[in-house]
Amino acid sequence: MGAGIRESTPTACRRTRGYIDMRAIISAIMAASVLGLVCSTGTPEALAGDAIPPRLEPSAPASDLSAQQRPARRPPTRITVYPRSYSYPGPNAVRQCTAWLAQEFRLSGNVIVPRMRCWWEGG
Repeated sequence: MGAGIRESTPTACRRTRGYIDMRAIISAIMAASVLGLVCSTGTPEALAGDAIPPRLEPSAPASDLSAQQRPARRPPTRITVYPRSYSYPGPNAVRQCTAWLAQEFRLSGNVIVPRMRCWWEGG
């Protein structure tokens, strides 16, 4: 029993220490990102003028595939879905079904499978 108490105490300390370490890591990452933003932004005078490189002339011929224009994309096909006209069969309707066996031709060989078709008849 004494061993169980000793094991539980360091585990609790490790959890607390891990929480503090995680907080220190997160704050270090945040400080580094803020420092990076501050260093990357310059004064407007430094950004204007020589900081922007001049535009280079294209060295590849105009027959390059990247220089050619792509043909105009046609608009996507519109599909209109019309709901089936469904009439409520009524409170005394009866479901009629017919069942049969059908042969299917599969790669593994011919298979006989059950099929069923049902409909409602008004009562």
